[in-house]
Formats: sequence, C-alpha cells, structure tokens
Amino acid sequence: MKIALVTGASRGLGRNTAVALARKGIDVIGTYHSNKVEADAAVAQIAALGRKALMFQLDSGKVSASPVSVSTHPSRPLRKRTSTG
Repeated sequence: MKIALVTGASRGLGRNTAVALARKGIDVIGTYHSNKVEADAAVAQIAALGRKALMFQLDSGKVSASPVSVSTHPSRPLRKRTSTG
C-alpha cells in the first residue's frame, strides 16, 4: 500500500497532484488551508477513483496549532489530536 502526503490538496496544483496520484493507485493524505468544501470535493473525487483520501486543515504558518501530529514510530505514524494543548 502506498500513501502520499500532499499539501494544498484541495485545489489547484495540489489537487491535480493528489488526483494524479490516486489514478496511479496511491491513497492520499492532504492538507488544506481554509476551504473545507473544496477539500471535501477533492476527497470525493479521489474516492470516485477507488482510492482512500483524508484531508486535514493546516495553516503552515501555525503548525503548533495543528490538530494532526506525526510520529516517526512505524506503528502510529499519523493521528488526530483530541485537544490543541
């Protein structure tokens, strides 16, 4: 199983990249800045290709406030935080 992380995956070049990867059989974890409607549409487009997709809102200027944490431990590489603390 292959999974790609695509920043800005809700629109423009990022979305085109995410969809192209999905067409090649790769699942996508994407980020978007503020447009949840576009992010949800990108997820639906990728799902229509038979691939899995998740989108997380991320302001790259405020990474410490992100609801996502990434670990280098292979058994738990990605998880949502339950609080912002």
